[in-house]
Amino acid sequence: MHTIAAKLGALAVAPFLFWGGHMATTSQPTHQWWHWPGQATTTPSTGESEKHKTKITSITGPTTLLINSEGTWTANVSTDATSTLHYSVKWGDEGTAQPLLRAALTNIQTSATFTHEYATAGTYHPEFTVTDTNGRTSTKSTTVIVTDTVQLHLDSITPTSGAASTTATLTGTGFNASSTVWVGGVAASNVSLSATGMLSFTIPSSLKAGTYNVKVKDGDRTSNALSFKVTAARPALSISGIDAPVMLSAGEEGVWTVHASTASSNLHYSVVWGDEEASPLMRAASMNVDTSSTFTHSYDTAGTYSPKFTVSDGDGHSATVSATVVVK
Repeated sequence: MHTIAAKLGALAVAPFLFWGGHMATTSQPTHQWWHWPGQATTTPSTGESEKHKTKITSITGPTTLLINSEGTWTANVSTDATSTLHYSVKWGDEGTAQPLLRAALTNIQTSATFTHEYATAGTYHPEFTVTDTNGRTSTKSTTVIVTDTVQLHLDSITPTSGAASTTATLTGTGFNASSTVWVGGVAASNVSLSATGMLSFTIPSSLKAGTYNVKVKDGDRTSNALSFKVTAARPALSISGIDAPVMLSAGEEGVWTVHASTASSNLHYSVVWGDEEASPLMRAASMNVDTSSTFTHSYDTAGTYSPKFTVSDGDGHSATVSATVVVK
């Protein structure tokens, strides 16, 4: 189905010519214009100021489209004209598919919206033209790729910059739950498809500062690339401090709290107390937390001990610190 829609405050549609129930068209590739009764078309005078023009400033529309799927395009115009503007579009498939749309016209003021379906796969360059009543004309084209399968295409990335380990979101088409995200050749982690079709992921923590291409892959399909600027590498994993007793009595319970500094959200802690022959079950004590972990322990025998605490993250980084306690 092919439709032409014009959206603005006041809508005025020029009369079309029909023949046998269809809109009449010319046999030549040039457009025919229809005017209101009594309306005159004049030629712009020589030396007319460049700033007084009628010009298509932009075209918004799909860059990819499925066969027989309706696409919507809007031509936006800048003009000093105070009367009606005339719009037309050549879709690029007129030779075989829909010749009746060649001279489609809509009279509005500063924008016109058109819809169209392509019946055959291929790359098309729909061409939009606007003409004012002084005969000034502007033409602008765009490109749309029509296929029989959904294309992987990235429209935007948010944010466009940040430190390594930043969470970013992609908008586009063709994503699914099995899609993978690659940043500069490194697979991103925490890839998740939202209910609204957006793809979120974490910028790889191993990346150094610089600008990287972001692509989505799914099987043998690969999307176009968008840029992400890594402003700083992820801070190194370290132990920023430890709260620990310096003296205990034999059999008295002590409390140790280890504090970590990192951008990772999932850390693993473990401790070796130094008296494992007496308490072997404590050797592999570990917890999943964010930036701190608290342990308790009692020593049965007097002596000087140096419990060793280790923190590691999911990327294989680790840091170790020990604290000395005297048991009497």
